[in-house]
Amino acid sequence: MRKKTICIIFGGISVEHEVSIISANSILNNIDFKNYRPIGLYLTKKGGFRYCKIINKSGKKTIFTSGIFNKF
Repeated sequence: MRKKTICIIFGGISVEHEVSIISANSILNNIDFKNYRPIGLYLTKKGGFRYCKIINKSGKKTIFTSGIFNKF
């Protein structure tokens, strides 16, 4: 079966910015990487966009950090 690509959009200018990042991490730590290929789209507090490459390392949690965001 072919993997479905899904986009996880998180962050943003809301006061809930940090909560959104935590929620995105929770999704990634529970997603079935055998069936889905997630991509991340981080919205900065100033309204900018950053593409986030997601790497699934077997046995390790996937965590978003500012070092993995690339400017569009």
